[in-house]
Amino acid sequence: MNKIKLLGLSLLTLLQILFTSCSKDDEEPTKLGATVEITVEYNGNLQANYPVRMFTVQTGPSTAFFTAFHAAKTVATNENGVAIFKLQDVINLNTVDNQTTLYFAVFSEEGDAYKAITVERGDVKTATINIE
Repeated sequence: MNKIKLLGLSLLTLLQILFTSCSKDDEEPTKLGATVEITVEYNGNLQANYPVRMFTVQTGPSTAFFTAFHAAKTVATNENGVAIFKLQDVINLNTVDNQTTLYFAVFSEEGDAYKAITVERGDVKTATINIE
């Protein structure tokens, strides 16, 4: 009798693994992420090679962790003053929700500035941070 129960449980476990291991509905990883482009200006001039830091809600401006050290990702601006964050490399928008609010910050001697941006899967968002 015990052998029959063990065989039955093994068969049920095997069937469960077979039916849940593959799915045709999986989206491609490039469609799951989002892109945020942050332009940095100082006195109306675009700032090249300027570090822009990204923070999650857990390390956002209302926390003690809103420092360069705790940034989830840092990207330098290109020659056009734009830092491009490809979020599928950093966060998975499918894990908890299909959208989240992120903070993009610039820390400088002239002053700190940040923008809060809500992103959804597949979004391409743009924003400008003015250092004053």
